[in-house]
Amino acid sequence: MICFHHINWINYGLPTSCRVYQKLAPISYRVQINAISGEWAGTSGGYQPLVDIQIATIDFRSGGKLELTIPAQHTIFCYTIGGKLRVNEQETTARTLTEFNYDGDKLQIEALTDAVLLLGHGLPFGEPIVSAGPFVMNTQAEIQAANRDYHAGKFGQWT
Repeated sequence: MICFHHINWINYGLPTSCRVYQKLAPISYRVQINAISGEWAGTSGGYQPLVDIQIATIDFRSGGKLELTIPAQHTIFCYTIGGKLRVNEQETTARTLTEFNYDGDKLQIEALTDAVLLLGHGLPFGEPIVSAGPFVMNTQAEIQAANRDYHAGKFGQWT
């Protein structure tokens, strides 16, 4: 199963004035991909991460269709931000995370209404994940260290 129960967010270290996405030429007048990282339809996103991860938002007008090839070994993060979509014959609505099996490399998306999708995929890290509060680390000891550093002001302070 490609179950993204734990989402590994990557610390991009982006400057606050950085353009985060690259708007691609529309796939059709009903589909627009906004590449954040990795490569989409031959265009690089606004940021190239150190690991193989592709992230984009995709704007759909009702009736828009998109078929993507995603390597079967990749984990997929497919979150419908707004609207209603059919993703590989599975209907999804706003604020819904769609799960997939490792059973192919085709992702077929059809907009049933105007919709926005946050889509990402990449090779699984294969590392343990521990989360607490705002922190996601590999061990409970790392969580405790991050919490101590936070309370000691090592992450910066409000002025």
